[in-house]
Amino acid sequence: MLVAAAALAFVVLALHAAWVETPTVDEYAHVPAGVAYLRYGAFDLYAKNPPLFKMLMAAPVVLAGAAAPQPPQNLTGGWAPWEYGSRFLAVNRDRYIRLFFLARLVAIAAGLLTGLILYRWARELFAAPAAAVATALYFLDPTVLAHSHLATVDAAAMLSITLSVYALRRALAAPSLPRFALAGLAWGAALSVKFTALLLLPVILGLVALRRPPRRLAASLVVIGITALFAVNLSAGFSGAGRQLGSFAFASAFGRSLQRAAPAWLPVPLPASYAAGFDAQKYDAEHGEFPTYFAGSWRTTGPWYYDLVALGAKTPLWALALFVLGAGAVGIGGLPRLEKFAILAPPLLLLLAFAAFNSLKIGIRYLLPTLPFLYLAGAALWRKPPNRTVRLVMLTLLALQFGAAIRVHPEYLSYFNAVGGGEEGGHHLLLDSNLDWGQDLYRLPAALARLGYTGTIGLLYFGHVDPALYGIHYEIVPPFPVAGVLAVSVNYLMGAEYVAVGPGGNLVGVGKDYLAWLRSRQPVARCGSIWIFDTRAAR
Repeated sequence: MLVAAAALAFVVLALHAAWVETPTVDEYAHVPAGVAYLRYGAFDLYAKNPPLFKMLMAAPVVLAGAAAPQPPQNLTGGWAPWEYGSRFLAVNRDRYIRLFFLARLVAIAAGLLTGLILYRWARELFAAPAAAVATALYFLDPTVLAHSHLATVDAAAMLSITLSVYALRRALAAPSLPRFALAGLAWGAALSVKFTALLLLPVILGLVALRRPPRRLAASLVVIGITALFAVNLSAGFSGAGRQLGSFAFASAFGRSLQRAAPAWLPVPLPASYAAGFDAQKYDAEHGEFPTYFAGSWRTTGPWYYDLVALGAKTPLWALALFVLGAGAVGIGGLPRLEKFAILAPPLLLLLAFAAFNSLKIGIRYLLPTLPFLYLAGAALWRKPPNRTVRLVMLTLLALQFGAAIRVHPEYLSYFNAVGGGEEGGHHLLLDSNLDWGQDLYRLPAALARLGYTGTIGLLYFGHVDPALYGIHYEIVPPFPVAGVLAVSVNYLMGAEYVAVGPGGNLVGVGKDYLAWLRSRQPVARCGSIWIFDTRAAR
C-alpha cells in the first residue's frame, strides 16, 4: 500500500508538472528529432544521443497527428536539432505545448517503471517495509521528479541501466541461455538510449566473473554482447551498419586513436549514426561543450568533484545520510558478494567516470542512474523487520521527503537542499539544468498580472520556445542599463553565454556577462528561474 500510494503521488505530481512547464532546452530538440526518426529515418539528426527513447517519446506525438517538417540537409551541424525544433514549432504552433505533454507521458512511465524494479529488487533482498520505504523515498525524490516528467533521455537512462543490472543479476542467479540473452537485450536497450550505458561494461564483466566458472565465462559474455549489439542496431534499423572505420571523420581523441590503431577497411558493427554520435559525445566529454558555472565563477570545464557537489547540493540531506549509511551496511553486511557488487559498483563507477573522464559538467541529471542503486543501498539498513524505533525513523524520512516534494512542486529542477543554498540561493553554486532550463516561462504572464503590469516587457529567457505562445509581448533586454519591467533567466543574470529567442522567432546571441549591469539590483518578483526587475524608478 505504501508503494502504491507513493507511486500514485509520483504520477500525480509528475503529470501536473509535465502539464504546466514550458518545454526545456533539450526537449525542444529531443522530441522533434524523434519525430524525424519515425517519419524519415533521419538518424543523423541529434546523434549525440542514441535514437531509441526519442522515438518512444515521439510515438504518441506522431499518433496525435503532429506535422513533421522535412529535416535540414546538414543533419550533423551543431545547431541542426534546434533548427529542426524551430521548424517543428512553426508547423505545430496551435498545439505545440500539448504535444510535448504527450511525449512527457513516456518519461513519466520510465520513472514509474524504475521505481517498480527498485521495489522488486529490494523486496528480494531485504525486509518488505525497508523495500517499501526505499521505493517511496525514490518516488518522492525532487531530482527523480524533476527529470522524470521531462521529454529527455535522462529518465530512460535511469530505467534502462537499472534494468540491465537487475536482469543480469537474475540471469546469474539461475543461468540459462534465454536469461543471458534477455540481459544482453536490456543492456542493448540502455546503449540505445544513452552512451552512458557503455560504462556498465566493467560492471557486467565483474558480475559475470564473480558467478560464472571460467569455462562458461566467455560463452555468457558472448551471448550478452551479441544480443546487446543486435538491440543497438535494431534501434536504428541497421542504418549504415558495417561501414568501414576509415570512412568516418572522427573528432575525438578516442576515435582518432582507434582509427590509427585499426585498419581502415575494418567494418564497424554499429549504425553509422551511432558511431558518429558517440564520437561527437566523446569529444564533448574530452573538451567540454559549454562553459561550466561553479560556485560563482565560469570555467572552461568544471572541477573534477563537480558531480559530487551537485549530488550533495541537490539531494535532500536525510537522503544523503541514508545513502552513506546504506552503502556502509551493504559493504559490511552479510549479503553475497554478487549482491554487494550489483548494488555498489554501478553508482561508484558512474561517479568515478564522470569525475575523472568527463569535462561536460552541466547537471546532476547525468547522475540520475545512480539514484535507484543508492536508495536500494539505503534499504540495507533494515534487513530485519523493523521495531518501533526503526518504524518511527522510516516514517520521519517519508514525511521529510514528501514535504520536500510538495514544498517545491512543480519547481523540481530548482530544488537545492539547505547546505546547497536552497531555492533562494542555489544559483550561487550551480546553474544550467540544475536550476534554469527554460522551464518557467509559463509562469511569467501570471506574475506580471500580479504586479499589475500589462505592457511590453524586456525579456531575456534561457530557452527556445517562442514566448508569444504564452501571449507575452516583449523586446530583448539590451546589454546596457535600460528603464522598464525586465524578466530575465537566472543563467543570463549570472553571466551565461547562449542564444535567446527574439520577437518573431529570431535568435539573438547573448555574450558572457551580458546582464552584468543588472546583477546588483534586487528583483521585484521571482518566477522560479526567471526573475523580474523594475528599473523604471532607477532611471
